[in-house]
Amino acid sequence: MAAGAAAAKGPLQRRAAWDRANRTVYLALDYDDVAEAAARAGQTLPDLLHALWHAGATHLTVPLILVTGWWLGQVVDGVRWRALGVSGWLVLLGAMPLALLALGRGVLGLWGGRASLGGRSLEGLIASGNWLGALLVLGGAVYVIWRLGRPLGRGQLGRAAVLSGALVLAVLTARAAILACFINYDYATEYLVYAHSGPAVKTVMEEVDHIAAITNEGANMRIVFDDESSWPYTWYFRHYPNYGFLRGEAGSVDAGTLEGARIVVVGSKKVGDVRTILGDRYYEFGYIRLWWPMQEYFNLNYDRVAKVFSTDKANIAAPYYRQGLWDIWWDRDYRAYGQAMCIESKQFRCETEASLGTTDEERAAFRRSCEQAVVNECASDDRFAVNKWPVSDRMYFFVDKQIAAQVWDAGIGSSTVNIREPEYPEDRVYREITAERTLGEVAGMIGPRGIALDEDGTIYVADTDRSRVAVFSSQGEFLRSIGDPAIASPGGGLRQPWSLDVGPDGLVYVADTWNNRVAVFTQEGDFVRAWGHEGVPASDPSPEAMWGPRDLKIGPDGLVYVADCGGKVHCVDAETGQPYWVHDARGEIWALRDADDDQFMDVPFRAADGLDLPVALVVHEGSLYVSSVGGLVRLDDGDGDGVFEDQTVLVAGLSAATGYWPLVRWQGCQAAQEEGQLAPGTEKGAFPGSNVLQGLR
Repeated sequence: MAAGAAAAKGPLQRRAAWDRANRTVYLALDYDDVAEAAARAGQTLPDLLHALWHAGATHLTVPLILVTGWWLGQVVDGVRWRALGVSGWLVLLGAMPLALLALGRGVLGLWGGRASLGGRSLEGLIASGNWLGALLVLGGAVYVIWRLGRPLGRGQLGRAAVLSGALVLAVLTARAAILACFINYDYATEYLVYAHSGPAVKTVMEEVDHIAAITNEGANMRIVFDDESSWPYTWYFRHYPNYGFLRGEAGSVDAGTLEGARIVVVGSKKVGDVRTILGDRYYEFGYIRLWWPMQEYFNLNYDRVAKVFSTDKANIAAPYYRQGLWDIWWDRDYRAYGQAMCIESKQFRCETEASLGTTDEERAAFRRSCEQAVVNECASDDRFAVNKWPVSDRMYFFVDKQIAAQVWDAGIGSSTVNIREPEYPEDRVYREITAERTLGEVAGMIGPRGIALDEDGTIYVADTDRSRVAVFSSQGEFLRSIGDPAIASPGGGLRQPWSLDVGPDGLVYVADTWNNRVAVFTQEGDFVRAWGHEGVPASDPSPEAMWGPRDLKIGPDGLVYVADCGGKVHCVDAETGQPYWVHDARGEIWALRDADDDQFMDVPFRAADGLDLPVALVVHEGSLYVSSVGGLVRLDDGDGDGVFEDQTVLVAGLSAATGYWPLVRWQGCQAAQEEGQLAPGTEKGAFPGSNVLQGLR
């Protein structure tokens, strides 16, 4: 340390002499500051930098580092090493950083964590356990420090504490250096570099070299790039003299320059023009060319800082911001910070939802439910995902199709090809439909699945992931919630309901999926009754056993038909809840036919089987379309016997793991009655032929 302090005297003396001679000091914080200093001095930037170097100019942090080294040297010189050795100094030096870390963990648990201490949720219990563990470790470490440090005196104990702190900082510095230089060096998640190229620059260059080698065109291969991608490709393409260069704004691309190009690399301004000129003769890939570290520190002011460190419970984003700052500092993990930004943009609506309550307790319950919904909605926020990095410039890589098949086994990296050949089945059947109206945006629904209307046009929606039924007027105004566990009466709380219907008696029947039952409510939301209990068919053959009922429809005869994920279709009397019949239909679709021409559909038969977890279906132009976990399937009755044995897969690979279930509309009793397929006085158990019962496997 003393040697380091002595070595510092020379540069410091030269700097002091230069300051006395020039009487002017420039504090340069970045490149722009140095450039401004050069302009004021009437010199070029290289000349100024050269002069400053010879005059003894140093980086702003250099004197701070030297002074810190000198001070630590003074601390080390004052340590009585013999006394420390007698008192167990190794244990003491270990206990001090341990106490510091435990204290930090405890403070974060009280003030910075996302989960509240003492909460009954799994996250809250884990947070409470971690905090109590940190408290025990802190107590033990403090006790060890007190026992071993008391004989040393305050001075020696203070010096030992300083050395322990320096050791912790040294380890953290080494860790940060390793992360920056060897792990995150190529990513904008690291703050080491302000603006730098993404890894895709090297990926594209490797593919260009590979194509040139495989085609034997070598350096003569025609490459075209533009003024946006010229940084850094002017350097990388230096070995390819047969290149074309595009400059200017959008609309200025010369088609002749692209003629004969095997490879085209352009930025965002010209990509539209290039797509139009190249047409479908090239494959296109999109990449991040240049990116910057996250820039949320722009326009930072006191109010923004105060919101982050606020302890107001109404500011539900604050603990997520604090957790996000910690995650960014410790592990360059931006997910919690992105979630906090999402929560901040949506939490305002909770006041609107709370105002719908009629009592203080109901308003508080509505607010808690909304806040939890907002947190859940934002849990998957990916605005800072590396492949979607918000502060970046993109480049577009076009490859001539004539050579692509010769040189590629499986594309480039993880990107996707925009132009696909040959045409896939989903290209023929898929089309986007624009909604005429959007209802219920202020209600904060998450994953709504089922919908039903009553005679007055009131809309009931199974708000699945909020475990409730959301009720709207015919104009889309949110009226109330039904079955919300936070405010429901005993027995009336729902758990991820998937479907619902309004019966002839005016009651609302809900497929309460993961309570494994059917729950019945009045239209005002009062719980009436429920039936069904949890039971897997293999172990519980009772007719009341259900396992995740997914769909529910009510016939005009008062029977409730329930599609059960356990593989059964239930037909239940709506008034009593007693099973009328239960059919095991795993992976099957069942229908009813009128066998004796009396206009009553009373004979069930298997219409199709061998399906993979069918979710919903519709009949269209004589074909049966079924959506399932596997995708969308069309079933046809080739021989006219009423059984749909011919299966055609239209869309494959729509897995439930994506979070989206493919759905098609159910043809219901009411539509069949309007078409004249039901005669007046339909007897119990009859069901219209246009309705098809679905079985779930």
